[in-house]
Amino acid sequence: MGAEMVEIVRLRLQEAVRMDLGRLEALFDELGIREAEAVTGRALGEIAKRIEQMRAARARADQVAFAGLARSLARVATQIGLTSLARVARDAGTCATGGDAVAFAATWARLDRIAVRALSTVWDAQDISV
Repeated sequence: MGAEMVEIVRLRLQEAVRMDLGRLEALFDELGIREAEAVTGRALGEIAKRIEQMRAARARADQVAFAGLARSLARVATQIGLTSLARVARDAGTCATGGDAVAFAATWARLDRIAVRALSTVWDAQDISV
């Protein structure tokens, strides 16, 4: 029997952050620049807070709390046009209570990556510090 060669491939896990710029524009048109920036800044702060709360819920294996936080995160992300973040948050919440630990772990990892990228993208674009 000969030795079998195994090739290990490292996957790059990068995904574009999708935004609904129309939603963000509508927010600025409706509220004005100053108030819309304040709303956006608060929303970014809430998103960061929810992600930390979700990390804690996951660490203590509280899937019900995690799912509730994911729904809340999705609502906040939608408010400021972070469509990919909202979608993945909803998916992670569904997986949290679905009984599939592998799907939950994978979806949470994806959500965590997208949240970091989304926050960075909006903070950099708006020059907002929360």
